[in-house]
Amino acid sequence: MVRAEQGLETVRFRPLGDRDVVAIAEPHLRFQHQSETHWLLHLESNIRLDEIVTVRMIVRVMPTMSKSTPKAAIIADVKASLGELRCLGSERLVRLGISMTQLHVMHMLERHGELPMSRLAEMLDISMSAVTGLVDRMEERGFVERVRVPEDRRIVLARVTASGRQMLDGVELVRTELIERVLDELDPSQMAAVASAVTSIRTALQAASTDPGSGIGHTHEHLRRD
Repeated sequence: MVRAEQGLETVRFRPLGDRDVVAIAEPHLRFQHQSETHWLLHLESNIRLDEIVTVRMIVRVMPTMSKSTPKAAIIADVKASLGELRCLGSERLVRLGISMTQLHVMHMLERHGELPMSRLAEMLDISMSAVTGLVDRMEERGFVERVRVPEDRRIVLARVTASGRQMLDGVELVRTELIERVLDELDPSQMAAVASAVTSIRTALQAASTDPGSGIGHTHEHLRRD
């Protein structure tokens, strides 16, 4: 077990067999594992975390949460289900040759259009040096390109390329296929219940996004600001 308080770089494992299970606590299953420092696990041979690794079993380690109320139970179940979907989706993204961070950047550029590098760093909440390194690697892959503003060549804009859009289309197809696989496991009555619940959730999300106290609408406005 690799727990949150342990640095992955400090952990060593014996050679793993086909049926061995390695559990990594939840904080290590976030965007940090897609960061630009990949050499985190030291085994008999180094493993890059964005290489394809066959997962025999997933052991979920989650904080204890009281399920004494229906809302608490729903929250716990939704978080667990979304976590499983992220794991499945991440494996397929690796096969496509893209990290979650790179996908997030391309989605932002596709939605908002070309953006100054400084603005991109602000929206990602990272430093200019970090965003420069990230875009460098994405540019090498052909996903994005940088151009200078003719009127002020000090300003560098990042934008998605045709190859980047093609990758986004491929990711969207993978996501659709994944959702279809999940829905195929449901019977007609369960499908109807899911459809009704999704409609209700979308309505609730729209209401929450207009609530000044929720912070959701503020976040959306922040991302839309030019």
